[in-house]
Amino acid sequence: MTCSQLLSNPGTEQSARKDGLEYVTKIILRYTVVERVYEGNLRSPSSGSSRDQAQDTAFMTAVTELYAAILLYQTNLACQLSRPQMSSLARDTVKLDNLDDFRKKIEEKDKQCEAYLRLLDQLSLKEMLAEQNEQIEECAAAHLQELRKIHFQVAAVDQNLAGLREDEKRRVQELQQRE
Repeated sequence: MTCSQLLSNPGTEQSARKDGLEYVTKIILRYTVVERVYEGNLRSPSSGSSRDQAQDTAFMTAVTELYAAILLYQTNLACQLSRPQMSSLARDTVKLDNLDDFRKKIEEKDKQCEAYLRLLDQLSLKEMLAEQNEQIEECAAAHLQELRKIHFQVAAVDQNLAGLREDEKRRVQELQQRE
């Protein structure tokens, strides 16, 4: 490491702490919502689900690891902020307490969770489309059956009309013969 990499502006470190805390807060809020949205699906996937329990477990493990990385970050940040001001200033100048590694770990875990979320979304969408396709096929079969009934009824009416026309022709011929 070069000397410039070891030394930093304490104000920059303080700004990085603030940015990191804001970032972590947003991650926590996002995953609070994600957990609520996915909670029902993870506990009880629909019957005939193409998603297996291992995928759900892997996602929950990734979220747990994300929260663990966040807790490590917050713990280190709390330790840094609890030190006397002069000690913190000196440590910031020499970059002894670098939170970048902790933030990178959080970002890495967040990306893993995002990948699982995309997979779960794709599987859920696939299941919903399969269910809709099945419903469409059932409706189409019912409509086809109804159309067949109507076709037979129309054919029967056509036969009756043909019979009535024949009767009418015969009566007309009989009337013409009488005259």
